[in-house]
Amino acid sequence: MRSKIEKIIADFFHIEGIRFVYEPRLRIGGIRYRPDFYLPAYDLYYEHFGVTEAGYQSAAQSKIARYLHDDLRFIYTSVEDEPDIEDAIVDRLAVATIEG
Repeated sequence: MRSKIEKIIADFFHIEGIRFVYEPRLRIGGIRYRPDFYLPAYDLYYEHFGVTEAGYQSAAQSKIARYLHDDLRFIYTSVEDEPDIEDAIVDRLAVATIEG
């Protein structure tokens, strides 16, 4: 894991029995990405955007736009979600599985 929060997220998935692939290779529109997680049972990519720096946030918004443009199923959390990251993940998974 590249960060403490990614380790916390991975541990949560493990405890909850949610199988995941860490940083899978993904090509979208000719660009290679490494999403933080892929959840095969949900066919869902999961990104955690944990940096507040402007350049990072701009890149995060571009990545979100690319996921939307290519109709890929994904969820994301951000640094604001970190105090209650497990609840945030559960909430986003619920919405993604209801809508998807």
